[in-house]
Amino acid sequence: VNKAYQTSTFAWAWIATEDSFVVSALQGVAIAIPLAFLCLILSTQNWIISLYATSAIVAIIGCEVALMVLQGWQLGISESIAVVMIVGFSVDYVVHLGNAYVEYEESDKREDRLKFSLFTMGISVVSGALTTFGSGFW
Repeated sequence: VNKAYQTSTFAWAWIATEDSFVVSALQGVAIAIPLAFLCLILSTQNWIISLYATSAIVAIIGCEVALMVLQGWQLGISESIAVVMIVGFSVDYVVHLGNAYVEYEESDKREDRLKFSLFTMGISVVSGALTTFGSGFW
């Protein structure tokens, strides 16, 4: 061991980079979920909608991670970036839909509120999803 020679300096740097990406992805999830819940409570002033929206965010992230596990992927750089992106998109879309649901004051019916939130914010959510999906081809 005294006369050993290191030939792969890039590999050690790459391992440290992958570890940093994984830690960042996990920190992103751990920070985003409580922060989204807090923002929802402040913006909607309705803890029930906030709780439903936060559980939807957790379900979206859980489904994404479950699909990664089912496909046999390990949490590397690409997967860490995908997890961070999914967290951002799920929070963005769910918060907008939740706020639109609460803002509708013309009716107390859930169906009317749902229609309003989907018609006002749904097109933005779908457009954002389509552009994000389309950007994956370039």
